[in-house]
Amino acid sequence: MDTESTATSSDERKQGSDVDVPSNSSQIEVQKFPILKLLLLNLYAFLVYFQPSQPFLVLFFTSEKGLSVQQVYEDIFPVWTYSYFFCLVLLGLLAEIMGYKLSIVIGLICNIATVLILIFAKSFFLLQLEQVTVGIGSGSFIIFGSFLYVAVAEQHYQKVTSSVKASYLVGTVTSSILGQLLVSYTKLSLSFLFYISIFTYGAATIVILFFPVKNLFIKRTIATEAPSETPPPQNTKVRRCTIEKKPVLIMKDILITYKNLSVLKWSIWSGMWIAVHHLVITYWQSLFAEIDAEKSKEFNGYMNAVSYLLAACCALIPTRIEKFIGPLSSAFLIVFPIINCFLLVGMAMSRHIFLNYAFYILYHSIYEFMGPIASVQIAKYMPTIRFGIVFSLNTTLAMLIQTIIQFTVGSKGLKLDIKNQFYFYATCLGSVGIAYAIGVVFYHVRQYYNRKQSYAKLQQ
Repeated sequence: MDTESTATSSDERKQGSDVDVPSNSSQIEVQKFPILKLLLLNLYAFLVYFQPSQPFLVLFFTSEKGLSVQQVYEDIFPVWTYSYFFCLVLLGLLAEIMGYKLSIVIGLICNIATVLILIFAKSFFLLQLEQVTVGIGSGSFIIFGSFLYVAVAEQHYQKVTSSVKASYLVGTVTSSILGQLLVSYTKLSLSFLFYISIFTYGAATIVILFFPVKNLFIKRTIATEAPSETPPPQNTKVRRCTIEKKPVLIMKDILITYKNLSVLKWSIWSGMWIAVHHLVITYWQSLFAEIDAEKSKEFNGYMNAVSYLLAACCALIPTRIEKFIGPLSSAFLIVFPIINCFLLVGMAMSRHIFLNYAFYILYHSIYEFMGPIASVQIAKYMPTIRFGIVFSLNTTLAMLIQTIIQFTVGSKGLKLDIKNQFYFYATCLGSVGIAYAIGVVFYHVRQYYNRKQSYAKLQQ
């Protein structure tokens, strides 16, 4: 990253960089772990994902609003996909221009509007409009994920990212259990579950509004030499940078960011990783119902709860192995897609529902283990501080890949049944692992020949 860093340095001076701190690593300020910030960030993630109404959304549309299942899946939910595509980039730009807090609060307001529309809407058009507000709310959580890297110092990225991921997984599973208990053992209507959502969204709004942010400056550690596998602790320059808000300069920063090969490789990898996972969690119930409809109806809820709780534990593991992540990052990029590839193949091949449950739980746990690692690696390697727009673009890439895969396996493409769709998903992950393995081999071969040529020149 030597040439990129030089370019970045000159660009940042033009774009409002105001203080250069000496590059001696002993002068780098090591900040104390921000416990209050960590608690508030985790509380926010838990509250936003504590939605007991979520597992009963389709049931609410059909029983309370009188829609058919076909209308829900063909006329209501697709609106979310389109709005999410558009809102991701828009909210990312808004975060860079107007601030992260504003983008997050707009998303929360839209989440509250979503619940109110669901409860009181009478027309079909309003129910479609509700999916637009859902798209904005979903996009704002991506901005919140970027906000983590503005809120804390770089040395705390992994701990904060992993704990926030675990908090939202715990919020998801505990709210689902609460919703199931209220529906099964009380006479409360489904609308009551949505009133709980209004409370949690309101509480989350208060948390984010009062979140302490001292100033608009962000301290970044930018490598001055090309990194091998981990951002080097020595030979670094700590720079305090202001954020330019001009769209042209934002675009320039985006290009600088994606010219960094580490950011690019992790972004492409996470795009496929997220895309396949979204499809798996969307269609696993259909696959299990085909294997054993009776048992899947009886045990799916329990299995899903166990899956999320174990995944939350796995999301915390990177905090304990942080010092090994850098040296092993290439192995992670190769090995875990291949493992999950075999787990998806196992899910498609197995005819025993409990074995499938085991495969799915392992798959989900590995996915959530790698999620915080990928996010932190991207954030650490970024030569600019455009977290909001970069993570929004990365998520847009994942959605685009998901759409392409979905079209390929669907009725207008290969017309695959659910079992063969899972084989296709497995192939996608396996291909990623193999492609990155080839890339690593090529890199080391090239390094070997470069060293050999350098040694030959020295001998001359």
